Amino acid sequence: MSFKESEFPDLIESILKMGTELDGNSVTFEIVRKVSQLVKQIPLYPGIVGMCLAKYVESVAAGDLKEGDRIFIRTRTRGVLGKFEGIEGGKICVSGKTSEKIDESEAKQILRFRENILEEIWPTLVFKEER
Repeated sequence: MSFKESEFPDLIESILKMGTELDGNSVTFEIVRKVSQLVKQIPLYPGIVGMCLAKYVESVAAGDLKEGDRIFIRTRTRGVLGKFEGIEGGKICVSGKTSEKIDESEAKQILRFRENILEEIWPTLVFKEER
């Protein structure tokens, strides 16, 4: 079976669809990064990669965030991508290329990237590296 006959083209379409729906270059980059990571982990299962992608990005409230979560915050004028560091005085603290504090009231949308999505969906496909 060639790639053209497999589920791989559908996977690429899923990436484009998600990137369009979420409308942000930073979010799109995170999705592509995760696809690359998952395909390396489970190269023979593009259908499972697609299932993981469908649940990889979730919209959350600031109060649902946990320290260390990778997040994207969309405000009226921009987007901020990075690691959630906590909430201080009503400001969401994010570290990434720079450290930023964004008023919770300015956050139009908060997206969390579920880094362990393969483990959550299909734990038997996650193998420990032997040294």
